[in-house]
Amino acid sequence: MAYDARLVVQAAAAALGSAPARRIGAVAAACGVSRHTLVRACLKCGAGSARDLRDAALHRRMHALMTAVPPKTIKEISDALGFSTPRSFARWLKRADGVVPQSLRA
Repeated sequence: MAYDARLVVQAAAAALGSAPARRIGAVAAACGVSRHTLVRACLKCGAGSARDLRDAALHRRMHALMTAVPPKTIKEISDALGFSTPRSFARWLKRADGVVPQSLRA
């Protein structure tokens, strides 16, 4: 089946906007394509990997939550992003940015 890679990436970005911590397979399913199709579409459009697309959505939402007034706790941020625990949020942040959540507060 033929598909427009740009439309697949746009649909994935929209799906990630509502739940940025979704697994790539769940994002692909929400777009109505396979995981491999999503990965190929991201590469074809120059969006990097599907993980890069997901990480960018998580970073945008995390930044908005961390700069919110009144300040949110790490648990509130991890819950809002869709992580199952604050620890899984901390692992993602350490992998993505090389820092722990508490150091971002400083």
